[in-house]
Amino acid sequence: RGFIKLQHATSGGSQRIVRLLRAGDVVGIEALQEKRYRHTAATLGDARVCRIPVVVVHQMEALRPELHASMTVRWNASLAQADTVILRLLSGEASARVARLLCFLVDFAGSSLPPRLTRQDTAAILDLSPETVSRVCSAFILRGVLRETGSTFQVDRPALEHVAAD
Repeated sequence: RGFIKLQHATSGGSQRIVRLLRAGDVVGIEALQEKRYRHTAATLGDARVCRIPVVVVHQMEALRPELHASMTVRWNASLAQADTVILRLLSGEASARVARLLCFLVDFAGSSLPPRLTRQDTAAILDLSPETVSRVCSAFILRGVLRETGSTFQVDRPALEHVAAD
């Protein structure tokens, strides 16, 4: 339940968010092949996770190959989402990037309420400064295409899609 962000420390010491996870996604499967995790995981608000020790995953692979295959499918979907972030969200003007991210978060949340990211988290995903993200979000709020509450947000989807297309 909930949402998780996977972060990577850059050489300059800042954090880049490389993936967002939701209920049903698999995280940390690289532990099957590597001794260290590639990213740091942090929750976005309240979340519940199921932790499965590596030893159990190896046993599952031998005894229940269909469960192991299901985990692999979920992990591949998560990697495909990372490609989407790189290809779609990191190009264009700042307002288009923020608009695409907001639309992505609505779709990503599915039937749940989309997670409201901090300006810093949004900047870490989009490779923008928090100040730029703040200016863009303020402009969206003034135009009435973005409404934020404590932990979620609502958007005027057609208006944001118009901005995202620029």
